[in-house]
Amino acid sequence: MMLFQKKQIEEIQTLIDQKFAKKLEFNNYFGIDLSDCEVYSTLSSFLIRKKHGDFYRLYILSEDFIDLKKTLTELSSNHAINVPTKKDIIEFEKVMEVTGFELLAKYNRYVYNKVKKKKGIPISCANTNDFDSIKSILFNNFSPITGRLPDDKDLFKMIQEKQILVNRDSDKVSINGLIGYVLIKKKCYLSFWVDNKGGGLELLFSVFSILNENEIDYVYFWVNENNLNTIKIHKMLGAVPDGLNDYVFFKKEKNEK
Repeated sequence: MMLFQKKQIEEIQTLIDQKFAKKLEFNNYFGIDLSDCEVYSTLSSFLIRKKHGDFYRLYILSEDFIDLKKTLTELSSNHAINVPTKKDIIEFEKVMEVTGFELLAKYNRYVYNKVKKKKGIPISCANTNDFDSIKSILFNNFSPITGRLPDDKDLFKMIQEKQILVNRDSDKVSINGLIGYVLIKKKCYLSFWVDNKGGGLELLFSVFSILNENEIDYVYFWVNENNLNTIKIHKMLGAVPDGLNDYVFFKKEKNEK
């Protein structure tokens, strides 16, 4: 049985730095909040995992195919692995296939290099009373494994910082649609966009209006490659793929379909 251990953030970072000093054959670590993480080490592989609801997201730094194959074969189910890259993933696919991982989804990252000047609806920001409704909408529309959803802490922070805009029903309480975004310096990162009653474009344009006011042009977002309608809308408005893809693998129980 594999026994993951909790360690201090500084200790984990030291181990990561030591691995990066070597020639890695497999690496999907891209910098995360290391609090509440668990780690597992072998002679050639270092694994980091973080709990997300009822599954773990796993990060790998490994120098050797055979060692990693043995390690991941012993790993229990309910682990997800994201592989963000602009290159092919032939070697990653090989080790995923022989260790019980299945490709669930492929996401493409898009970017607006210049935001169009658009007027949105009068902006209505979510408030903390909306937390449960927003979380329910997100989990009804996206998979927690592939959907890149914020955890409870980050979602509540987005609401507090007025980074979630909503369309409300005639009762002025129920939420028909919402969009979440984060501003970092002069860049915007769209987190999610849900439209249940036809007001989605107005929400997007409201974000564009905020960006125009703050003189922000660059907008990044991820979209499932099979979400053709959303891709079509963004392309019509000027978004282009930047070449970065994210492959999401998941290890299920052997008898789980």
